[in-house]
Parts: sequence; structure tokens; C-alpha cells
Amino acid sequence: MAQFKIIGGKAIIPEGTTKIEEDAFLGCLDLVSIVIPDSVEEIGWRAFEDCFNLTSVTFLGPVKEIGCYAFCGCCNLKSIIIPDSVTKIGTGTFSYCSALTSIIIPRSVTVIEDEIFTECTSLKSVTILSSVTKIEFGAFDGCSNLCEITIPDSVTVIEEGAFMRCTSLKSIAIPNSVNKIGWKAFADCTGLESITISQSVTEIDAEVFRGCTNLSTITIPDNVIKIGGLAFAYCPKLNEITLPGSVTKIGPKPFEKCCSLKAINVPAKKADYFKGLLPEELHDIIVELPT
Repeated sequence: MAQFKIIGGKAIIPEGTTKIEEDAFLGCLDLVSIVIPDSVEEIGWRAFEDCFNLTSVTFLGPVKEIGCYAFCGCCNLKSIIIPDSVTKIGTGTFSYCSALTSIIIPRSVTVIEDEIFTECTSLKSVTILSSVTKIEFGAFDGCSNLCEITIPDSVTVIEEGAFMRCTSLKSIAIPNSVNKIGWKAFADCTGLESITISQSVTEIDAEVFRGCTNLSTITIPDNVIKIGGLAFAYCPKLNEITLPGSVTKIGPKPFEKCCSLKAINVPAKKADYFKGLLPEELHDIIVELPT
């Protein structure tokens, strides 16, 4: 950190600097604002982690990569504009930035990395552009004020725990490009009332909607072949669900503690088939749909 100075709360980074090194400002409580000069191409791991008083970050130039946990724990950072030059935002980069209210992921980014916004409890809206193909593990886990997000039709995989504990999220539409919804992707989204799953989804992993206490009905699209164990467990308002004939595997206790569930709708002449897939205690509420 010898080449950097902090004067009056501002970081002074010399012109010509191409990389802000790992841990460069780690835990600097005197740091309030920083301007990243146009010579900088890379911000290293944990470069500004736990700079609790950092409120302003301005990028002037062609930064290409923001390293893992670079701004983790910057709990007074309210907004940041990521330049279009950035192609990679590392794991946990903005995790625990509890004052961050909004962010736009630039078009140059293709993957939203693991835990990138974990516990960003003030984050209300996120704009994800159509360049993104994958939302990884725990990307928005614990974003309890996130009430609106649009998943573009470029995304093919929503990974494990991606939106877990987003308790203000009321509805979400899974686009036609997505083929897999990972383990606990929407678990404990207690405000979620409705969800639209596209026909492209073939696998709903274990515990995906576990603990979605306001979810009342859901239709599984025709191409789904696997529903994981506890997929809809602890959804006390779930009263009806429709399963397609394409399903070949259902994990254990898919509707555990769904105390309001009155009907599991299945295709005509498929009741016996689904009795072979579902626990015996659910057999009485299997309803064959008319042809």
C-alpha cells in the first residue's frame, strides 16, 4: 500500500497505476471516497474490504476485472456505477454492502458470480442485461429488500441459493432460456406469492421453494423430468399443484408440512404412476385431470 495515500478521506492513486493490489486498502476506516484513474485495469482481491466509511467510488477508465471481495463489507456504500469495460466481477465483491440500494450489471459481464450481493439488505432493484448467462451460488442470498428483478432470456442456469431469503420478492418469471433451477434457489422467499416457470426448465432441484410461506399455487411445466426432495416443503399456503406427465423422479418429502395442500393434479390415467413417485400419505389428494 506504499504507493497509495489517503488525504482528507480520499484515496490518492498515482496516474499510471494499472492494478490496485490485493488488500491494498483492507480495513481502512479513514477512507471515504475513491476515484479509480483511467490507467487501472484490475482491482485485486479484498482491495477495499471492510472500508466501513467508504461512501463513493468513481471509475474513470477501462477497469476489466474487479477481484473477489473487493468491496465486501463496505457498509456505507450506497451506489456504484460499474463501467462497461468490466468483464468479470468476482465472488463476494459487494457482499455485506448493507447500504447499497441499486446496481446495474454492465453488458460486458456474462456471469453473476457466487455470493456477489449476499446480505445486501438495502438492495431494492437490480438490472441484469441480456449478456448474463448464469446466476451462481448465493448471488442474491439475504437481499431482504429486493422486491423487483428481471431475469433476461439469456440466462440458462439459476444456481444453488441464488435468490434464497429474498423475503420482499413477491413474484418472478423464469425465462424460456433457463433449463435448471438449483438447490434452494428461492428457499425462504417468504413474500413470494407467484412464480412462472418456463417450458424450458427440465429440473427443479431439492428445496428450491422450501419455506416460501405465501406461495399458494404453482404449475410445473411439461418438460420437467425431476423434482428434488423437499422442493416445496414448508409452504403452508400451497393448496394446489399441477404435475406434468414428463416427471420421472420425485425426491423424498416434496410437500413436507404443506398443511393446506388439497390437490395434486396429474394427467388423466396417470394416478397410479404418480402414486409410485409420491409418498403414500399424498395418494388421497392425487386428482386426475380430464383429457
